[in-house]
Amino acid sequence: MVMPGDAGGDRFQPVASFSIVEDPHHGFTMVYSPWPGYTDRLFIRSGASPTGPWTLPSTVQLPGCFDRVGGQEQLCYAGTAQPWRSTPTELGVGWYDQFRYLDPARGGYVAGSTAAFPRR
Repeated sequence: MVMPGDAGGDRFQPVASFSIVEDPHHGFTMVYSPWPGYTDRLFIRSGASPTGPWTLPSTVQLPGCFDRVGGQEQLCYAGTAQPWRSTPTELGVGWYDQFRYLDPARGGYVAGSTAAFPRR
């Protein structure tokens, strides 16, 4: 898969975890957290096949992913597709939220959905 730019500066690149699924309602879908890692958003792309070509990313703001606790930002990361949460009008997504639990693990995984994104 060819992505624009380099990993040191292009925020449209996946940081590490990303997923490509054949969503039952939305076709081939890529979901990931953008560079540089901790963030308050997910990027979503759609493709004609598991190898693309892929659309430009659509941005989804994550709820509660820019909170502060004791003066420290609690952000999110590890965005992935969760097709079991999808419906014809919503796309299932998941992410790790640092603010979910502060002790001992400092975070928790959240699965939810977002309004369907523009397709190619």
